[in-house]
Amino acid sequence: MHSVAEAIPLSNLFKQVRPTVVVIQTIERGISIEKPGETVTSGGLGSGVVISKDGYIMTAAHLVHVADAVAVHFADGTQVDADVISSAELADVALIKLQTVPKNLRGPNSVILIRCRSAMKYLWLVRHTVLHTH
Repeated sequence: MHSVAEAIPLSNLFKQVRPTVVVIQTIERGISIEKPGETVTSGGLGSGVVISKDGYIMTAAHLVHVADAVAVHFADGTQVDADVISSAELADVALIKLQTVPKNLRGPNSVILIRCRSAMKYLWLVRHTVLHTH
């Protein structure tokens, strides 16, 4: 582990982080505007970051907040369904949790947040949700 004062080569950082980056696919169902009474299905695609080894993932709220189904795709080809735990639309951050945690799931030893006003709201969201779901 590197200390704050040590520089981490960028290639090493990418190798450490890559397994925690996931693709998130969503499905939303709604009523057709063009054909009232008919159901339409649409999908979304985005990314997320594994923030814990027990299956919590951070993503964008606009991707998952109205999703009827969420699937997480890992770099090794594994796909796992997930549930939306919480979202903060104004900060555009959401917390989802894998329904089944893969045995080889790699999570970070620590989470790095870049300081901004939204990050403080997000930190509360994660801390509040994780503490109250365990």
